[in-house]
Amino acid sequence: MPQEPALPPGLTMWQVALSASQELAQVEEGLSRMEARLGDPAIYGDEKALARTLEAQARLLEESERLGGPSYEGRVRSTLRDLGFAEGDFALPIEALSGGQKKLVGLARLFITRPDLLLLDEPTNNLDIASAEVLEAALDEFEGTVLVSSHDRYFLGRTVPRIAELECGRLAEYTGGYSEYQAARTR
Repeated sequence: MPQEPALPPGLTMWQVALSASQELAQVEEGLSRMEARLGDPAIYGDEKALARTLEAQARLLEESERLGGPSYEGRVRSTLRDLGFAEGDFALPIEALSGGQKKLVGLARLFITRPDLLLLDEPTNNLDIASAEVLEAALDEFEGTVLVSSHDRYFLGRTVPRIAELECGRLAEYTGGYSEYQAARTR
């Protein structure tokens, strides 16, 4: 996630969060096409066409299940709530959100897709203390790997188990948060 997430204008927070999984949106679109085909009387008159359509629908339903389709809206709702938003906030236009709120919506979009790896560039920029604490809690619950580029020493001290420093073409790794890193560097 970049320092300033690029969120599509003209949409509500809910619409932006719901659009996090483009892959699921494509599968849902394919399912709609299959439903329309199954409603076509010509398909029922052609046994082979009906079998192909039903097979394609079954594959899409399987893919939708794999991507969490049946529970997707619930996951979007709970992710937004976990990041500190109330249900009433979901209808707010993206343009009405503060920089910190936009950052949290950008993070929500990432968490919704359940990636194995998060790359976060200055994730606490524009966040107030309460929002930074919400972010810390969300990262603590995240089961994948997180790579953070940050100048926020307090945040690093509370969230990272290792720090890697690249200086003059050399990579050094330190175990622990920021204070352990600083202590090891001064030895």
